[in-house]
Amino acid sequence: MNYALALSGGGVRGYAHIGVIRFLEEKGLRPRIITGSSAGAIIGAVYAYIHDPSRIEEEALRIGASTILDPAISLKGNAITRGEKLSRLLKSLLPRSFKDLDIKLIVTATKLRPVENEYFSSGDLPRKVLASSAYPFVFPPVRIGRGEYIDGGLTSPLPLYMLPDMPIIAVNVFGRDEFFMEERGLLTYIESLFYAPQKRIYELEKMEKHKLVEIKPRVTAKHTFDFSMKKEIMRSGYIAAKRMYKEIERTLYS
Repeated sequence: MNYALALSGGGVRGYAHIGVIRFLEEKGLRPRIITGSSAGAIIGAVYAYIHDPSRIEEEALRIGASTILDPAISLKGNAITRGEKLSRLLKSLLPRSFKDLDIKLIVTATKLRPVENEYFSSGDLPRKVLASSAYPFVFPPVRIGRGEYIDGGLTSPLPLYMLPDMPIIAVNVFGRDEFFMEERGLLTYIESLFYAPQKRIYELEKMEKHKLVEIKPRVTAKHTFDFSMKKEIMRSGYIAAKRMYKEIERTLYS
């Protein structure tokens, strides 16, 4: 189908992407291009490779905090984990290269020194998805070439700017104003610091796209790494996509 699927970051809230993908597959709406930041890069890459929502769900339900978080031996570095568990997980789920995918995939990451957004669509797939999902202070920066990269969601939380003029289904789980008013805790506080600039960046990117449907699942996770409600979060994505189906049809077929 000639449309792009854009998947935002949002940590464990990215499980909602899987529910959206299931609904779209049921309707025969497989995208021509997928873009993703952070959690959206992970889910997008797995979808571009596996296609089958049931298999994606099966793999996703095996993942928890202990699967991806390996505490750093020393706190003198720039992250509280070593990032090795997440790296191994991505290598187990994904092929070596973007060229091994059946759907074109674009993932974004934030380059350090100077700080700028970059996007990748070729080369070492697990490494570039790892860079896109290297959440600040939790995972260490990822070296690619001469540069170091962290979470793409910081500079393009729901990547649209690199897409050509075509219909877009954008799935936004990177935050909601009411979420940060309702929830408390250190991780929520850190995430809220990023949210205001992320929201502004996304609004600017969205202004340039005239054939766009935004799906905003109502997600119940308390913070970025709250894996306690994975099934409910996936279900919220499915429900949100179903609710927007008429708008999806109008956008894709008009």
